[in-house]
Amino acid sequence: ATGRSWSMIYDDMRRLSSQCSTMQRQLDVKNIHIEQLYNDNQAIIRRFERAKENHRKIQKKYESLIKKMCTKQCAELSAKDETIKEQRGQIRDREDVIQKLLDANKKLEVALGAMTTAANNAIKAKNKVREDLKLLRSSQLRDIINRNEKNSIPRE
Repeated sequence: ATGRSWSMIYDDMRRLSSQCSTMQRQLDVKNIHIEQLYNDNQAIIRRFERAKENHRKIQKKYESLIKKMCTKQCAELSAKDETIKEQRGQIRDREDVIQKLLDANKKLEVALGAMTTAANNAIKAKNKVREDLKLLRSSQLRDIINRNEKNSIPRE
């Protein structure tokens, strides 16, 4: 009808068939390549999901560790703070005792000064009494001698 012969149509069919086969092979290769890319992507996604899960687990452990460390450090700092407060209280108590001892020491020094003065006065008084006694004895002795001389028989 169109003026083409059966052999030409057959040749066109063979050529088209060959092109179709070539294109099918190329499609199959591209299909295989796409399938490999898809599988690779799936593997990458699985690795990413595992890494993401692993990261989440590590992050939870890390957060737990940090929380424990913070709790422990807070407890240690609180204990140290309490110890410091107790030590400051003890220092204040000691300072109070030291101040009381210093005050008592001053009072003792004043009392010791007064006692020393009284003792010195007593020693002076004692020495005065001794001197007075000596004088009294010598004056009494003179009186006795004088009396004896008056009462005695004159010696010739």
